[in-house]
Amino acid sequence: MGNLKIERVKTICNRLFSASSVDLSKQVWEGVSRSEGGSDMGHQWVQNGNRVSTEYVDGVKEFLNVARQTLNSNGLTLCPCAKCLNTRLQKIDVIAAHLINVGIDKSYTCWVYHGEDEEDEGPDEFVNEESAGLRAGLEDATGHPFFNIGPTNDLIGNQQPADGNNRYEKLHKALNNPLYDGCTNSSTLTFVVKLMNFKVMNKWTDHSFEMLLRMLHGVLSAGNNCPQSYYDIRMLLCEAGLGYELIDVCQYDCAIFYGDNKDAITCPVCQSSRYVRNKIAYKKLRYFPITPRLKRQYASRHTAKDMRWHKEVRKDEQGVLRHPADGRAWKHFDDLYPKFVDDSRSV
Repeated sequence: MGNLKIERVKTICNRLFSASSVDLSKQVWEGVSRSEGGSDMGHQWVQNGNRVSTEYVDGVKEFLNVARQTLNSNGLTLCPCAKCLNTRLQKIDVIAAHLINVGIDKSYTCWVYHGEDEEDEGPDEFVNEESAGLRAGLEDATGHPFFNIGPTNDLIGNQQPADGNNRYEKLHKALNNPLYDGCTNSSTLTFVVKLMNFKVMNKWTDHSFEMLLRMLHGVLSAGNNCPQSYYDIRMLLCEAGLGYELIDVCQYDCAIFYGDNKDAITCPVCQSSRYVRNKIAYKKLRYFPITPRLKRQYASRHTAKDMRWHKEVRKDEQGVLRHPADGRAWKHFDDLYPKFVDDSRSV
């Protein structure tokens, strides 16, 4: 029986990949057109329990063609089968086998993890939208700026966030590692994001948050991946670039203690003391570096097209102001630096 089941899966998978991409594209666009036209059907094939039926197989073909548009640089995308539940990245052929052999998650009727816009269901969907956005951003080896984790310039030594492939590997591991052995509904990263969301929304203190983390780590099964401290969470989220730097400021707002004045103990303008006492500054400035934030915006397929909209999509209409690019200042800058503005990514 096992061999017959394997052969059946192989046969259906061959059917899935036998159709030309043109035919599949036509099917998908026809489906999109029906959806935009107000059809209530959606992706109803996911409810079909007969995984060898024509309706189900055609639906899988449609999904695979859509999923190909969301592959990351490693050729992977989230698998919506009833086992992976959009928590694990897989190759297209593996996803096809899973959808036939295991079946698709029947609640996944709106493909939000594969490029479709989620329907507006009111404020109760806030947390889900945040989680979906984070996952989509991390598929592009980026972070999505949902909240700021705190200052990152106090992370010392070799604990600074990694760069390049090492950085992505850490995020990928956190996104795919279960919170504990046998956990199927939460990875380490999604768990951390939800906790941080609760912390920010409910204004938990760092001390109370640390107590909660220690308690959770203690009650979960041995070998769990629950962070034991707020510092561990900050280090993890720093890999996604969700942080800022704290810079001391003159108590009278004359200057900031940065660059050449980084180690000064008095204001270079008014000569007032930098510190109240024991190197505790009168004021601090939260600095959000623009370069890594722009990199995240352009690295993610979900936001890169919006960043280029002013150049590639926007039409210049006289008397209409809908984007800073329609303003006089932007147009004046374009006239001064034509080579700079030739690249649609320049902002």
